[in-house]
Amino acid sequence: MAAAEDRFTLYDLRVEVVATGRPMICGHRAGDWFELSGETLRFGQTFPLYPLAALLPILPAKQRQTAPADWMTTDAEVACPDPNCGARFRITRTGTREFRHGEVTVPQNVDRVELAPGYSISRLLKGGWQLAGGHGNIGRDEAVADMFAFAEAGLDTFDCADIYTGVEELIGAFLSEWRRVHPSRADAIHVHTKYVPDLELLPTLTRADVARTIDRSLARLGVERLDLVQFHWWDFAVPGWIEAAGYLADLKTAGKIRLVGTTNFDAAQLAALLDAGATVVSNQVQYSLLDQRPAGALSTLCAARGVKLLCYGSLAGGFFAPRWRGAPAPEEPLENRSLTAATSTPRSPRCGCGSTPRIAPGSTRCSPARRARPARCTRWSGCRAAATRES
Repeated sequence: MAAAEDRFTLYDLRVEVVATGRPMICGHRAGDWFELSGETLRFGQTFPLYPLAALLPILPAKQRQTAPADWMTTDAEVACPDPNCGARFRITRTGTREFRHGEVTVPQNVDRVELAPGYSISRLLKGGWQLAGGHGNIGRDEAVADMFAFAEAGLDTFDCADIYTGVEELIGAFLSEWRRVHPSRADAIHVHTKYVPDLELLPTLTRADVARTIDRSLARLGVERLDLVQFHWWDFAVPGWIEAAGYLADLKTAGKIRLVGTTNFDAAQLAALLDAGATVVSNQVQYSLLDQRPAGALSTLCAARGVKLLCYGSLAGGFFAPRWRGAPAPEEPLENRSLTAATSTPRSPRCGCGSTPRIAPGSTRCSPARRARPARCTRWSGCRAAATRES
């Protein structure tokens, strides 16, 4: 649904009791009132049940734009349903209010994955690296509106990192606005961030350093606990990464982190971390038709040890888009890291029919134990692409 199609307008209404020449016998008095805004009723005082029951079916129609000659437009007063009561109820349109479709209905059904017992995420995540300041100017309002559109469509899981400039703050602004607009669904949004200590700090990293960075992420996002912290270590030749993972585990015990994962750990590094006693629920890695490094030892390890793969770059940084057909290979500097695997391939994977296989971006975001099968061409029903994907 396009952004413009996702919005509609309703009238705010005020219903007031007005007197006639006959006595009122139903417990209401002249001047009594209630207001309707969206789906919310606000009463100025007590209001009798049976007159309210008679009014309720009419109010949704009065909230909507009607033709000038429609009696819903021209008639403003409704008689009390008790034939012996002289009261009338005057319905006045007091203003208009704009709503999003997702605010008043159940989100679309989307695939979900249980990352850990009791913790379910949308299978397709909303990434955040492109919102960092180094990738161009991003308007705050535009970014927050975009996040609303995803969340209200059921894609309620967001990915970011402490080193993505300004992104945790943007998501924090979205969370604040979401809680205001959807108080009953305040806990529906999941945010995965990353702990990425600076390369030069690795040799001297302390428990206090780790805690300080986690506290900063909590403040930026405006939350009391981080849903998932994905741990990254720039250089595994520098010792201390197992100790740093232990500091994160301590912060999890302290209630500041719900779950701990890793990012860009290979099979040997992840195995060492697990063997040291770390509890890791996920490992975020690049995985696409062009870059299938996770499909070997890493997938086998994750399946055996109960670690989910969260995969980024599943469309190779846009390399599967039609604009790359027949074009020269991308050159340095690359638009994004996910194009790295594409630099050795002059064109995107194609079938003998010349079309590009259709790839579901969420298809690799699943348990590594699931079997890979060839991706089908979208043009010929009998054609089969040579490339494979997780499904």
